[in-house]
Amino acid sequence: MPAHVARFWIIVAIITALTIWAIAPVLAPFVWGVALAYLLRPACRGLERLGFQRWAAAATIIGGFFVIALATMAFLAPFLWSQALSLAIALPSAATRISALLREHWDTLREHIDPATLARAQAASAGYLEEVGSAAGSVLRGILSSGFAIVDLAMFAILMPMVGYYILIEWDRIVAWVDDLLPARWAPEVRDHVRQIDGVVSAWVRWQSIVCLILAAYYAVALGMTGLRFGVLIGICTGLLAFVPFVGFMTGLVACIAAAALTFDSWHGWAAVGGVLVVGNILDGWVLIPKLLGRKLGLNDVWVLLALLVGGHLLGLLGIALAVPGAAVAGVMLGSAVARYRASSYRTAGGDVAPGGGASYPARDITAPPVG
Repeated sequence: MPAHVARFWIIVAIITALTIWAIAPVLAPFVWGVALAYLLRPACRGLERLGFQRWAAAATIIGGFFVIALATMAFLAPFLWSQALSLAIALPSAATRISALLREHWDTLREHIDPATLARAQAASAGYLEEVGSAAGSVLRGILSSGFAIVDLAMFAILMPMVGYYILIEWDRIVAWVDDLLPARWAPEVRDHVRQIDGVVSAWVRWQSIVCLILAAYYAVALGMTGLRFGVLIGICTGLLAFVPFVGFMTGLVACIAAAALTFDSWHGWAAVGGVLVVGNILDGWVLIPKLLGRKLGLNDVWVLLALLVGGHLLGLLGIALAVPGAAVAGVMLGSAVARYRASSYRTAGGDVAPGGGASYPARDITAPPVG
């Protein structure tokens, strides 16, 4: 790529990034509206194939989505709200009971630990917890300050379906307009990258949403059957938070420990709750993800978690909306850059390119005497 062309695109990227950062608080509902349209686009296409006009298909899909969402919230909200209030009231007593149990076993264990080792472990754990708390707090402050502090929930709820409806109607025109702006020389390669990104994002978002709903239903029913206090609330939250890798299971584990301390006096209840969590983790990692997504996933869990944390910290709700597409773009572009590097003279200098992509070097007679 010529230097002046590279400079042009670098300047465009910098201006775009600065603009997004400056208007991020008011941009969030629009980006979430685009994400909603992207999520519901296959259903809209299905209605169009059945003979619906595009505006009618978009209105039906958007309206049906929000009717189902509101009906679900209206059905679950009273029960979940009462459980959330009860859990908030019970948390202090749960903390006191867990602390007493830990202290009882800790006093016995401390007698067998060297004091210097104990002091180092306490200092290291305190520093780690402080860092984790600071990082979590900064992410939460970023979400609250850049999302709901400026664009309140009511405006968010109004703008998002409106933007989603408009994008569904104009989807083909927007895609054609963007495609027409592509530089002719790079258009085929850009289109190929976009197809890869679309495959990764669509597979991850749509199928991961289905996985989360299945896990939420499983955890809610299974934990409720164990007799665990607040089991349904904890189960739903654990399943829905599985959208963020590792966070859902760890949140459910901590919440189950706190609730079990308030519920059970024998080890049988603890074992039942532990079995539910183990089965849920196996169901998630060994059944649902491989069967529903398989190799279509395309995004590593650690990569997605990093993208979500960075996006939430920098841009709040907007950053969370852009995290998964951003991770997919970065992954595809990194793969393309690595492929270019493998085929470039920087890697193959000094030898011919082997069929497998590596460099082949002239064979040397190992029986010949060394030179010099």
